[in-house]
Amino acid sequence: MLKVSYRLRDHGWATACLFNGSETLTLSVSYITPALDDLIDAIIVLLLGYERADFRWLTEPGDYHIRLVRHGEVIRLTVLERSQEVFSGEERLLPLAVQVRSQLRQLRHTHGLLGYQTSWRRPFPIEASKRLETLIKEAKAKLPSP
Repeated sequence: MLKVSYRLRDHGWATACLFNGSETLTLSVSYITPALDDLIDAIIVLLLGYERADFRWLTEPGDYHIRLVRHGEVIRLTVLERSQEVFSGEERLLPLAVQVRSQLRQLRHTHGLLGYQTSWRRPFPIEASKRLETLIKEAKAKLPSP
């Protein structure tokens, strides 16, 4: 079980929380990198069938390397700080993608496009959101009927 949440805070900062059923990792993520976009892109890559996606989240002064590795339909997320594992968790790909989509919807609803851009200093990832939505629909269509 892996739960992901992503909330904007003060200008240029977001809080990313990862929960694996027993541990929580909370990161204050900087706008210096497109953190949310990188998370979306990683999920998209996995939905397209790739086995691995990596990205970094800057926390100023440090940074975290996030690695997502696909084993069938299960994704293992590992967070590394200075090459040391500080967090890991697993979730099936489709539920993880749906969680990320949910966080995007919440951000857009809460802040709107202008509010997101003002706070995060980047435009809301509209195209990536649409792509994620399409891939989720395709993945759901491939599920066996109950």
